[in-house]
Amino acid sequence: LYFSINGVDPRTHERISRGSRMSRVLRSIDRVRDARSRLSSPLVLVAHFTMVPGNISEAPGFPALGARLGFDRVEFGYDISAVPHFLRTHPAEASGLRRRLSEAIEASPIPVATHRLRYLGLMD
Repeated sequence: LYFSINGVDPRTHERISRGSRMSRVLRSIDRVRDARSRLSSPLVLVAHFTMVPGNISEAPGFPALGARLGFDRVEFGYDISAVPHFLRTHPAEASGLRRRLSEAIEASPIPVATHRLRYLGLMD
């Protein structure tokens, strides 16, 4: 089961995911996690972060957030119409992001899907 969380900071999530409230998302995650435990369900919980220029700086914090919230793995997506251009036109930010993402993924206690990050040149 996928939960879309588009910011580590609740304000970012709410700005990117218009109409969403982080507090409601967190309550839903808690309910699903509790039901999964109570029913001994094999349900896999995945946290998904869609990168856009307005939240990409928070991407390195997402694996830790996913782990804290009890997810089984973390995945990244991106806005194809904006993120590749943003990374090409902001090379210093892309370089710092690459370093911070690598460190965050290395430290993550849960699996992180990196194929889209590799495609964007944010991982080796």
